[in-house]
Amino acid sequence: MFFMKLAARLRDFLLGARRDGGAADAPEIPYELNHVRPRTGKIVIPYRSSPDTSIEVFWKDFRKPKPGRDAVLENGVGPVISFILNGRELARFDCLGENGHFHLALMRPDAGVENRLWLHERTTLAQVERAIFELRRNVNYYRQRNPVAEVRSGTLDPAEHDICCSQALSAAIGLMESKLSVLKVRA
Repeated sequence: MFFMKLAARLRDFLLGARRDGGAADAPEIPYELNHVRPRTGKIVIPYRSSPDTSIEVFWKDFRKPKPGRDAVLENGVGPVISFILNGRELARFDCLGENGHFHLALMRPDAGVENRLWLHERTTLAQVERAIFELRRNVNYYRQRNPVAEVRSGTLDPAEHDICCSQALSAAIGLMESKLSVLKVRA
């Protein structure tokens, strides 16, 4: 009996469950990305077969310094590809050239210090292609390691997922071309 209670307390601690037994929400789970919010110019590619599931593509511009912002990212400009499953952000790829990186909402024993994985690819286009590769090939791996039960149990139609990934690739490249042409005109 003692070991069963100990195991349950350890599970609750690792999963961030509340004392009332309810599921933990974003503020109590340090590894949940929780960046689902309205953005100007965001392109949303919805999944018809899975409600509250989409790939979102938008533009990020970190050229304007802001107080308290991570200095590493001050010069990042580029498209962002975010995968939302059952209303929760599972993965976000910040394709910012030299500062390109991605975030994953995975289970981990503590919040840790680093909350991003750096992309090896150096160009924005290569990072966009890598992001789509990750979504096509590894999204189920990421999904199965998410702390939220609704995300782990979520399903994707493989054919529809592939179509949405292709649409996200086109949207990111189109956004990149339009934004970069505007930047060239201003220069």
